[in-house]
Amino acid sequence: MLLQKNLYLVLCLFISFIHLANADPVNVPIGEAGIQIESGATRVGETGQRWGVSNSITRDGLLYFTYSDLAGAELPATIQSGTYTCSARIGVADLTFPGLNDITSGVNLTDGCVAGFFSTIGSNAEAVKNTMVSSFNVQNGVTYYQPTEDNPEADSYVTWTFIWTIEPGSPVIGTNPYFGVYTKIGSDGGEGLWDDSSLDYSAEVKSVPVIHSFTSDKNAVAEGETAKLSWQVTNGESITISGVGDVTGLSEINVSPTENTEYILTVTSDGYSRTSKIVVNMTVSKPNIILFTLVKLTLEPGMQLLLIL
Repeated sequence: MLLQKNLYLVLCLFISFIHLANADPVNVPIGEAGIQIESGATRVGETGQRWGVSNSITRDGLLYFTYSDLAGAELPATIQSGTYTCSARIGVADLTFPGLNDITSGVNLTDGCVAGFFSTIGSNAEAVKNTMVSSFNVQNGVTYYQPTEDNPEADSYVTWTFIWTIEPGSPVIGTNPYFGVYTKIGSDGGEGLWDDSSLDYSAEVKSVPVIHSFTSDKNAVAEGETAKLSWQVTNGESITISGVGDVTGLSEINVSPTENTEYILTVTSDGYSRTSKIVVNMTVSKPNIILFTLVKLTLEPGMQLLLIL
C-alpha cells in the first residue's frame, strides 16, 4: 500500500507542470505523458521528450491532458480565479516553422502552434483546438493573452508565454477542462516541436500588459529626417523602446535613425512583459540635378570635354 502511494506521488510529480503562486515551477517534458489526437503528431527526441509535428506535407496534431491530472496534489483539481501562465518551449529543427495559430478573434484554420484549455474531445485535432476559443477563451471573466515573443530560428527553441486571467464569478471556475498543445503545418510541410514547458498558477488576477498598436508614420527616412513612433497600450507600468530608453507616460516620440533600425517596444506590468517591433529604414540620397546646359563648343579632333556637375 505504501509502495503504491509512493508510486502515485511520483507519477503526479512527473506529469504535472503546474506550480502554486510563489513556488518554484515544476518543469516536465511535455511529450512524456498525455493523449494524442491524429497521427500527424509524433514524439521525437530523447525518449519522446519533445512532441510535435514534422512532415513534408500538411499534417496536424494535438497532445492533451486532463487538468486535474496536471494539478495533481499541488493545485485544486478544478479551475479557480487567478492567472494561469503557460511558458512553452517551442522550436524547430531543419524545416519551416509554421508560426503562431492566432485564435484571439475566433476559429483559425491556418497553420501554426497554440496551447490552451478546452472541454470537448474528438478525433479531429483542428476541430478540438478550435474549441479552445468557444469553451474557454471567450467565456465571461476569461481574458486570453497570446504570445508576443519571436518565432524560433532554424535548429533552435524559444519560450512562448500564453496567459489566461480568470475573474471571480466566471463560469469556467469549478470546471475540470483539458489542456493541450497543437501544431499544424502547411502544404509544403514544416515542423513545430514542443519541449519542456510549465503551466504556472497565481491566485491573483494579474494586470497583464497589452500592446494594442505600435506604428511609425514613415517606413523610411533620409539622413537628418525624423519618424514618429506611436503606441497604444493597457496596463503599462513601465514602457521602454530599444535605442530610445524609458518612454513611460508617453504615447509617441520622434526618432532620427542613422541606419536601418529595429525598434522594440517593451511594456511591463505585474511581473509580465510584452513586446512589439517595428523597423525604420534609411533611404539613399540621390543627387538632385536642377539644371544642366551645354554652351555650344567647337572641339578639335582628339580634344576632351570635362563636365563638372
